[in-house]
Amino acid sequence: NNNNNNNNNNNHSLLQTDELGMTALHILCLNPNATQDMFKILAYACPQVATIQAQMVTHIEYDDDNIIVYETREMVTPLKLWMKVKGIAYDDTDFDEEGHMTLN
Repeated sequence: NNNNNNNNNNNHSLLQTDELGMTALHILCLNPNATQDMFKILAYACPQVATIQAQMVTHIEYDDDNIIVYETREMVTPLKLWMKVKGIAYDDTDFDEEGHMTLN
C-alpha cells in the first residue's frame, strides 16, 4: 500500500509543468546528452506524460528597437520537441490528436 502511494506521488511529480506546460520529459528531450534509458525510465514511470503538450516558440520577429512584434507558438509533445532538437522534420499528419506518432 505504501508503494502505491509512492507511485502516485512520482506520477504526480512527473506530470507537473512549468509556465510553458513543459514536463520533466519535455525538459529531458532538450538535453542532447540524454540517453534512451533516461527516456524509458520517465515514460515507464508515467506513460501519460508522453502525450502532454507544451508551448514552444517557433518564430519571433522584432522591430527596429528589438521589441517582439510577432511570434508563433506550436504545441509540442515530448517526442515532437525531441525531433525538433535533433533536426528531424515532421508535420502534424505524422501524429494523432493525442500526440502519438502514426505510421502513414
